[in-house]
Amino acid sequence: MQSGQASDGLGGLPIEIWEYVIDLVMLTENHTHIQLLEGDFQALSLVCRSWLPRCRFHLRLQPTLYTSQDLTSFTSYVRSSPILPLRVIRLGLFSSSEDTGWFATAPLLLSTLPNLSLLHLYDPNLSQYHYGLSKHFSILRPGCLLVQYPRCELWSQLTNLINAVRTPNISIITHDYDSRRYYKPDLHYIQAIGPFILKSRTVQELKLQLSWEELAAMFPTWRFNAPLLKTLEIWMKSESLDVLTPKDRLVWASIGRIFHPGDSRHPVPLLSTVDLFRFFGDDDLSVVLTKTLKDSTRDITGDTRSDDQEAEDGAAYPETRQLRLTCHGWAEYATSVLSCIAPCDPHIVDLCFDGDRGIFDSGRWHWSLVDSVLSNPQRFISLHTVRIKFNYDKTVNTGLIQLKRCIMDVARRLLPKCAERDILPRLCSVDNCPYHRDVIVKEMSRPQ
Repeated sequence: MQSGQASDGLGGLPIEIWEYVIDLVMLTENHTHIQLLEGDFQALSLVCRSWLPRCRFHLRLQPTLYTSQDLTSFTSYVRSSPILPLRVIRLGLFSSSEDTGWFATAPLLLSTLPNLSLLHLYDPNLSQYHYGLSKHFSILRPGCLLVQYPRCELWSQLTNLINAVRTPNISIITHDYDSRRYYKPDLHYIQAIGPFILKSRTVQELKLQLSWEELAAMFPTWRFNAPLLKTLEIWMKSESLDVLTPKDRLVWASIGRIFHPGDSRHPVPLLSTVDLFRFFGDDDLSVVLTKTLKDSTRDITGDTRSDDQEAEDGAAYPETRQLRLTCHGWAEYATSVLSCIAPCDPHIVDLCFDGDRGIFDSGRWHWSLVDSVLSNPQRFISLHTVRIKFNYDKTVNTGLIQLKRCIMDVARRLLPKCAERDILPRLCSVDNCPYHRDVIVKEMSRPQ
């Protein structure tokens, strides 16, 4: 009798124990994004016959369709069992110039996918389809809609599609800056005309990954009517970075206007985060605007901080507006951007600059411009704190330690007008001050 019980499960354990182990492994992969090694799922299925049903229960389908034949075959396969539609979590539709009819009818044939988490539309030529395309795709309810490399003559051809799909997350990519997975060398800019109007009652996160030229052509007419929109992320890329042109200033000002409260053109009452990233060669500029809705606060900050630091800031400044700026390159451009988005009226400004041994050169890094902009009470009315973080090399660290100079002393020398306005912190952050960090290390290593 004991031998019979031992044979019911692998290793003498009941099959219920092993099913729990399988559930734990698969749930860990799905919810914490820990990827199993290639072939591990198949290996679990082949351990023994009693493991196969439980492994099939966790089977997930992620099809990618390229032609009408793919659509017909997959539709027949999914309809062969009532369980299979439940297991489709990702669906990719890759349009082609030779065969376009199947792309418009795909949603009608695949309307029963209740667990669809991602709908990926690749290279759709939206100018070739009639208005009913949006109505067809409105049948689907994916967790995220990704439109990659769309082709359109009017912005409305794109916005009608994304407005029709009821999803909380929308991503539009025309330029993939990380081309390891998708690479399209002859990609052309979207030269669309007309208004860009986002009108969705379900979208909560919107990501735009465009070229600077496309964004500059879009911003004069864009409108955001999304009552649930919480996060707007914009990635831009340009060939070079120089002094802001008048058109560039208008683009940055329009971005700040989306975040500005009370703008009737953009009814987004729940918008709490706007992330902006502009790349230009080896340099980049990051601007992050955030606010807490209960306090209607904004802030300008320049680096990733821990949850404890964020909690401390919230306790010290319960009504702060947030806007984060990180500059890897020349400070002159970043200073001009600050001037453009000053109407957001931040309370705290955190700037992060990356550089070499010449980072403290006031002539090279244009610290006088930064000082003049931030110390102007007519531009930054509510500003009461300016915090600066430097990411410097070992030479700068050694120099500050040898001179016994606190980083806040350096900041007051670089920004005398801000010091006179009393918006610079009186105490430094030990993590950002090589001198005091070195002092603490020496004190800890000193024998008691």
